[in-house]
Amino acid sequence: MNELQTALKKLWTVFSTVLFIIIIVIGGGVIFHNVYYTPVKIVGASMEPTLRDQEFGIMDTTDFALDNIRRFQILIIKPNENIDRYIIKRVIGLPGETVLLTTHQGQMGSLFINDTYFPQTFIPYEGFQSLTCLNPNAIACDVAITLDENSYFLLGDNRGSSFDSRIEGPFQFPQIEGVLFAIEGTCSDSGVNTETGADLASCSNRQFMFPRFFL
Repeated sequence: MNELQTALKKLWTVFSTVLFIIIIVIGGGVIFHNVYYTPVKIVGASMEPTLRDQEFGIMDTTDFALDNIRRFQILIIKPNENIDRYIIKRVIGLPGETVLLTTHQGQMGSLFINDTYFPQTFIPYEGFQSLTCLNPNAIACDVAITLDENSYFLLGDNRGSSFDSRIEGPFQFPQIEGVLFAIEGTCSDSGVNTETGADLASCSNRQFMFPRFFL
């Protein structure tokens, strides 16, 4: 009987230690998540099919993330310092590059950077890439544009329904709020705002899902 009690005590000690470690790890992860990252909610359809209206997630606003922006990452932008409004777009052209959107091998809206072709595998051709240059006045369409050392050429994935660098022109580095890190679920709030962009306010009602990471 004493041997059984001793064995049970050892088992309980191991179990409680493991449980304590798990709680510490989870708690630390939650604290890190809430302190290190900034919440963001998708509003509108300009980044479909990659991002959908009312999805929520987190963005990285640290200097490391902002100083190491890469092509095809997704950024949250504040177009106007005087207006509390944000947009969310994908990096197409980086500072100092020459950007051209044109027809290549029968595909409209094909991307060339410094005369090198870049496939846009993140969006389907039909209904998305093919709509890139329907506006004859769109910037970088059939006439290349060279970015200065502080500018980024950004586009929405939903090329037929996105207000981006084709109309607004390149965005400047100080306008960048953060880099999208992950989508974690869907908001189910009432009174949905259907304007295109991003909202930094967190959702009051959340439906979590397995995260989609954007590294």
